[in-house]
Amino acid sequence: MRKKHRNAEIEPPYPTMPERELTIEVLCERLPSQCLPHGPIFLGIQKGRDVADVVPASQGRAVFHPTFRVTAVDGQPNFLGPYAQGKREERFFYLSWGTKPDDGQFEMFRRLKVHLSHLSLARVRKAAKPGGSLRVTLDMTDTCGGALCGSAREGERAQWHG
Repeated sequence: MRKKHRNAEIEPPYPTMPERELTIEVLCERLPSQCLPHGPIFLGIQKGRDVADVVPASQGRAVFHPTFRVTAVDGQPNFLGPYAQGKREERFFYLSWGTKPDDGQFEMFRRLKVHLSHLSLARVRKAAKPGGSLRVTLDMTDTCGGALCGSAREGERAQWHG
């Protein structure tokens, strides 16, 4: 029985992979320091329901290192863990924009969905090996000079390496 997946037919048995850890280096470039009407803004990465590793956007650049557990399901990588969001077939992680009012607590006002579903099992296997790496570079300023939100897919707003 053939299984149709992302415009390709895969013959059983499907490729498998024992659970591995994969850390993705997330390079966020050209952070806008303000976003009207919010004033000074901050960027963090969503971990579960919380936003972690928050940095002031005035730094102009941020780097995050989320670690995922990865297995294979039907010949495709399955990203797991607190950074993984969405359905298995449409996994992604969030970068969240926010402010820090007088109490210092991060208050999100928008976020960017960085898609993972395009990554092949072979690419993930290679990156998860000792000495392997996977990096995504994102231009975080939108066409109007504000904080980028919406979706970042490979080749559009996200440049993947590794």
